[in-house]
Amino acid sequence: MQRQHPLMPRDKGHRRALATRRKMAVRQAWTPRSPVPELVARRGTGYRHRMQRWPTSHLTSRQTVFVIGDSHLRGLVDGHVLIPNVPLSFGFLSVPGGGAADLRTEVRRLEFPWTPDVVCVLAPSNDLDRGPFCDAAVEFSALLTSIRSRWPKVFVLDFPTRLNRPVGLQDRLRQEHHRVAARMGLPFVAVTTSFPLHRLELWCYDGVHLSDTGGSPILVKLLCDAALTLFKPDPPCASFPSSDVANKTLS
Repeated sequence: MQRQHPLMPRDKGHRRALATRRKMAVRQAWTPRSPVPELVARRGTGYRHRMQRWPTSHLTSRQTVFVIGDSHLRGLVDGHVLIPNVPLSFGFLSVPGGGAADLRTEVRRLEFPWTPDVVCVLAPSNDLDRGPFCDAAVEFSALLTSIRSRWPKVFVLDFPTRLNRPVGLQDRLRQEHHRVAARMGLPFVAVTTSFPLHRLELWCYDGVHLSDTGGSPILVKLLCDAALTLFKPDPPCASFPSSDVANKTLS
């Protein structure tokens, strides 16, 4: 067996073995890292006015309108959008984020100190995000039925179009609302033509809610006009003379 001369170059296997022994001889310092914390949702940095408590008002001699709806009424409740000078007194039930089922739950448990002359239901648009429209129609029908069981004079005000959802999808929901109201014989006030989609100043930055200075005053005007129309007296019925009067006229 021949021995390799010490000055001759070593083969690759020998060099790999030497490298492995060096790695094993030197102890590697290793410090375990701290566990990665779970993702925490961040809060937005935008500003929104603080929610205010609706003041308790005294009864007046004016005819009263009670408006039931979602967060589109928030500016009215907090006093950032004013009611025009009309001979009506308004009360509001605003349920931010509420759909028809949520509004019905609130109405059923509502203790009312007075009886309104008419009730306006702002059609809820939050049901756009809550399953099939057939379910939304059932819930909306249950809402109107619950309201009419307490107050007979009711009308429906359509919801303003959103900028963040397809218009066709919203039209399908409002058609369901309209169909339910028509089946129950309730007036349905359309509002879409009053909010042209190219007028972006009518909505706030989220594309859902109407702006306090642009869109909300238009919605309030539509509400007041519809309420005043319902309070107009019915035209007098045509009176026919009695038989005695008719006989005297003919003679």
